[in-house]
Amino acid sequence: MQRSERRFDLSPVATRSRLMLEVASELVGRPGWPHKQARISLRNRASEVWSLTLFASDSPEGVMQVASGEAQFAIVNPGAVLTLALRGEGPFPEPVSVRAIVVMHSPDRFALAVSAQTGLSSLEEVKERRYPLKVSLRADRNHSIHLVIDEVLKAAGFSLEDLTSWGGTVRYDPGVPIHNPQRIGAVGRGEVDAIFDEAARGWRQEALDVGMRFLSIGEQTLRELERIGFRRAAIPANGHPN
Repeated sequence: MQRSERRFDLSPVATRSRLMLEVASELVGRPGWPHKQARISLRNRASEVWSLTLFASDSPEGVMQVASGEAQFAIVNPGAVLTLALRGEGPFPEPVSVRAIVVMHSPDRFALAVSAQTGLSSLEEVKERRYPLKVSLRADRNHSIHLVIDEVLKAAGFSLEDLTSWGGTVRYDPGVPIHNPQRIGAVGRGEVDAIFDEAARGWRQEALDVGMRFLSIGEQTLRELERIGFRRAAIPANGHPN
């Protein structure tokens, strides 16, 4: 393998473009900066038409922006959203003509954690017992996590609306539990007894520490989720004896 040398275009135009990308990257990376989605458009200097647009977000909106031609490239998280779009499943009433060109692998896991005091051990039990869970969800309503939650519950035969009709509550709290300890703290204070969210690797131990457990998902539910485009994945017990 030869060692490669990285070369930069130091022309004024390239320098200005790169500077704008660096500014956007720096702002989006700041914890207190609220504007986390980025859209970058490029065009010929002699043209009035922006011919190339790149859209980065954690929202399924990226799929529709590419399909409509508003953007030519988009990042969608998680990748399963693209599979649902290709198959015309979930929130997509018909197949969407988009393709994946790059996949960035991430060990994120979606998990449904509940207080052990509920006595629940599986997702299906929630429906069977019509249990009035008090659930904490992420406040960012544009995030794909809400699509995932809706589809997982649908595959298990119920919805968030059903939960509330059984006397449960659904509240929307800012941040992922690992970034906002108040979400885990709300369980300890008895304000909520369930957290549904992704990136469980970052908050699973904290959840266990306050007496939560992770619900299993039944085989029939898993097969339905796989049919529409999701993949099953286990949360390893390594390092978490409880």
